[in-house]
Amino acid sequence: MKACRFAVSLALTALLCSASGDGGHAGCDGPGGTCTSGHDQDDPSALQLHKGQRELSSNYSVDPDEVDKVLDDFANTPIFQHIQNFVAAAERNTCVLTPSNSCPITNSSVFKPKNATKVYPGGKTQCLDGSEFFFEVTVGNPEKLHIHFQAGGACWDWISFKKPACSLYAVENAPDGIFNLSNPLNPLKDYSLIVIQYCGGDMHAGNTEQKWGKGGTMVKQVGYQNADAAIKYALGQFPKLDNLVISGSSAGSLGVQFWSGKVIDLFADRQPDVAVIGDSFLGVLWPPDRVEESETWLFAKYKMCNPAVMTAAQLSKCNEGKLLLQDVFVDSIEAHPDARFSVIN
Repeated sequence: MKACRFAVSLALTALLCSASGDGGHAGCDGPGGTCTSGHDQDDPSALQLHKGQRELSSNYSVDPDEVDKVLDDFANTPIFQHIQNFVAAAERNTCVLTPSNSCPITNSSVFKPKNATKVYPGGKTQCLDGSEFFFEVTVGNPEKLHIHFQAGGACWDWISFKKPACSLYAVENAPDGIFNLSNPLNPLKDYSLIVIQYCGGDMHAGNTEQKWGKGGTMVKQVGYQNADAAIKYALGQFPKLDNLVISGSSAGSLGVQFWSGKVIDLFADRQPDVAVIGDSFLGVLWPPDRVEESETWLFAKYKMCNPAVMTAAQLSKCNEGKLLLQDVFVDSIEAHPDARFSVIN
């Protein structure tokens, strides 16, 4: 809420400066200059907003209707909308998966329409900094599902971990853009949404430990376990599907290229219409003459040669140190001719 108060303060300060013009009552240093109230920062007499009532100090010659207009105009700006979304992201319900609690999406006290709920699966899931992993579920049409792999960089050695060059802990996904389910122009506004948080720095595919912790202790890099938990939850909660969208941004786009074929196969018995979207990262490294060396090194570093996701042919090639991420993605495209695949770069 501090962010909202700050935003409102900015709008009101601009109004006071414009009202004072040459630095009159409000203490502005000329047109467009620094504006001060002439009161102590904690002095409530300058401007009070309480339960919708306005009390303007006699020190200010500001029309209350102008205040309303500035606030209304500011409420329609992208920055204010972003602040509202940020606040909404911080006020989310939670649910902990246990043997006796499957966190059913039909529980309306926990899963409210258009509002994300954080689900903590426990088990083998974990973030790089040792904190708990969660994924987010927003309930919409139960027969339309959007699974999104979150962005968040990459960590491949001690230096990139210490910088850090990746998200070390799970963060809420702001309801902006395609995640703004209240936007009537959003083509996925009616879909249920599962966001797979990214806190492994491993393309949502790692299943290993790294000696990157304090004093050389081990940290878990288990993006595979995290994604697997979210996908298994989706399988249990959405038994009938007409539409399935699988998307990912940046590092999450790499997760899509790794996971999409497997996810389509897992939901195949529901025979949904499928769309796959990789946004802002195509799994091709540079320079060309070192692509195989670089990618296979990452596959080995993250222990991505995984029979739970790969086909037998892919696994064999991976164990030989010859499999590239583009091979996995191309195989997925060729194996699912009825699905629509797209990449945005």
